[in-house]
Amino acid sequence: MGTVDELIRELQSSRSYKERRDAASALGRLGEPKAVPALLRTLKNYREDTEVLHAAAHAVGKIGDLYAVPELLDAYEASGNKVETPIFEAIGEILGRTSPDDDNSREIYSRAVDTLIQAVQNHRASDESCAAAARALGKTRDPKAIPVLMNHLLEDHRREVRVAAAVALRHFNHPQAIHALVAATNKKIPRGVREAAVQSLGVIGNPNAVDTLIQILEDGSEEYFIRTEAARALGRIGDPKAIEPLIRTLHNEWHKTAGGLRKTIAEALGAFRGPRVTDALVQALGYEYYTAHAAAESLKKHRDRRAVEPLIRRLEDKRSGGYRRALPAQILGVLGDPRAIPALAKALHDDDADIRKAASQSLLAFVPTHPDAILRLPPDDRHRLGRQIQDAQRDELVQKLCGYHR
Repeated sequence: MGTVDELIRELQSSRSYKERRDAASALGRLGEPKAVPALLRTLKNYREDTEVLHAAAHAVGKIGDLYAVPELLDAYEASGNKVETPIFEAIGEILGRTSPDDDNSREIYSRAVDTLIQAVQNHRASDESCAAAARALGKTRDPKAIPVLMNHLLEDHRREVRVAAAVALRHFNHPQAIHALVAATNKKIPRGVREAAVQSLGVIGNPNAVDTLIQILEDGSEEYFIRTEAARALGRIGDPKAIEPLIRTLHNEWHKTAGGLRKTIAEALGAFRGPRVTDALVQALGYEYYTAHAAAESLKKHRDRRAVEPLIRRLEDKRSGGYRRALPAQILGVLGDPRAIPALAKALHDDDADIRKAASQSLLAFVPTHPDAILRLPPDDRHRLGRQIQDAQRDELVQKLCGYHR
């Protein structure tokens, strides 16, 4: 990759459209504002190759500021349909990271919003272009956009535009937007649109959507991917009303295709606290691999010491094996409760190598916090831990030396 000046010269003078395209893309990655005028000039050259124009528009979106938007709008209005989509994406990217703070910037915003509204409603344009305009319109966060996006979400015959409208509405925590997104979860709505609507309700995080999401989660006739998105959304919103429905579904769904749903519920429960949640997550350590790992991560996040005793029982239950006992050993080290030390020390002699490894790593975590308890371990166990500490220190030193010489 050359310098900014070299890339600008290449963009403006290379005879190879591939080199001009690559130069525009590289300028976008460098993020140097001085490249924006050259990129905008390229966008106004309507004889330029389409790939170069697309790369230039994306680069302006990455590095341009609010005052690049009028020129992007001019380029759109003069370009026909050659570069509509990347220009809308660039406008959305810029408006999504800025906000109007004076009369001039408010005027720019207003023109951009009006142009994007017209573009969404242009039924002669491609589905891709209208969808890009809808997504950009959401990023403006302008209340004028809400009725337009609602209409296209619920009434447009083009699936791609409806999905884009659902995505765009996630930028508005507004009663009308919530109402439209809830309406779009209806089973009569096309699948991809429903999925986007449920995801947006989770992103917004408004508790008024919780009852609808719980109904979707607990509807056994519903498709699993929609129920999974509902579980994820409930975790994001974090309303305690969702705890019991999430736990019931976690424990009761045992169809062979429900693993992704259970895993997502275990992740979602990481957003909640309380004995019921802790007990449910400990129980989920006995489920299939991915659900158990998700439950372990949630338990580590909680650091709820009420889990210590049930985790010890799981670790010591020889009827289970593999990850179902190794995961409790890992979590006990994170919780840092010294009640776990005897059980972890016993696990150092387990027949399963993964359990031995998890137990030893967890015991190492107790060395700086509970040295007296570690010193009371049997001599063989102390020596084993001592060797592991020496090995870890040696590995760390080797890494530092290698990094230094490199």
